[in-house]
Amino acid sequence: TAWVGLSVGAVGGFGLARLFGESIARRFSESDDIERMSRFTQQHGATALMLTRALPILAEACVLMLGVGRLSWRQFLPPMLTSNFLLSLTYAACGAYFHGSNAFPVAIIASGAVPLIAALLIRRFWRPGGTPFAGNGGDEA
Repeated sequence: TAWVGLSVGAVGGFGLARLFGESIARRFSESDDIERMSRFTQQHGATALMLTRALPILAEACVLMLGVGRLSWRQFLPPMLTSNFLLSLTYAACGAYFHGSNAFPVAIIASGAVPLIAALLIRRFWRPGGTPFAGNGGDEA
């Protein structure tokens, strides 16, 4: 089923990121960025995981970030399994509802546009080291 595939993929990515991700991230990132990511992971990891599971690209990036940030398996598995189950139910319900309709092209465009727009908004308004959506529109002080 979709739930098994989503879950196995997330476990594999998370596990590989926990094993190898930090050393790779240290090659391409500043130590301050890695420390900030680790703090975010410990404080908001489960919430971020549940909020991004339905968003292509962001879901996978979040799983990898949480693995690099060393979120514990105990903190990772319950929200991942729960959100994947709900996502699978949603996919099945949408598939049944739209079966035979011409909505497929719209769904493909939306599945790419929604995460792209979300990522652009986060990048624009999230101030590193600060609170989300605070400040003067993302301009550096």
